[in-house]
Amino acid sequence: MRVFIVNLKESTDRRQHMIEEMKKTNLQYEFFDAVNGKDIKNIEEVYDKESAIKEYGRELKLGEIGCAMSHLLIFKKMIEEDIEQALIFEDDIIISNDFNKVFSEILKLDNNGIILLGQSDKKLKTKIYFQNIAQHYKLKKIFNSGYGTYGYIICKKTAEKIYTQSFPIIRPIDQWGKWWKIINISVVIPNVINCQDEIASIIDKTENRARNFRNESYCLLYVFFRKTYSLFKIIFWCFRDFFYIFLP
Repeated sequence: MRVFIVNLKESTDRRQHMIEEMKKTNLQYEFFDAVNGKDIKNIEEVYDKESAIKEYGRELKLGEIGCAMSHLLIFKKMIEEDIEQALIFEDDIIISNDFNKVFSEILKLDNNGIILLGQSDKKLKTKIYFQNIAQHYKLKKIFNSGYGTYGYIICKKTAEKIYTQSFPIIRPIDQWGKWWKIINISVVIPNVINCQDEIASIIDKTENRARNFRNESYCLLYVFFRKTYSLFKIIFWCFRDFFYIFLP
């Protein structure tokens, strides 16, 4: 398994941070030069601003586009070099002391999708079934949720699927909720990879990703129907999620 650490060339402090963190592991690794969004020439060839606003609710920041390109280029490398499995880290992480123990057990599994070693969705939705992997660590499938590319294992088939369906870029690369219906995505609980708060990541993962809707003149009738519609959506989502929890 190849191990890649996504890192901007000029971010020498983060590179040194990762060199120290990786001493906790038994892994051989290589740094992968991240793409700086502001350096992308002819950005319209890889990013569709109009579709991003329509599908995601706002245009993407240059950092988000650069982050997406960085991970997608690793996927491309996996395809071209026939890399069956890759472990990908970002450069602002903290590695748990239990990492080696958990990782050695994960290697025994047949991974045909993505295994998230860490993620940052506080409303993460997981299925009821799980697999014990080491002591109190479990592997659970996620659905319709999950984001964060701090650290994950991905197989070549999945990398190819995401790569071929991600251009033009219209959303951040770490939106795992987009893929769960066509890709097997699992998460290690509790996480063995976490984001270090005091180090700014390639993209700001704590940014408010709420959709930016245009200003409207709200009247009482509009508010009433909007609230009613939202209530029905919440009820529907609750029933749907309850159903998904029990799917294998």
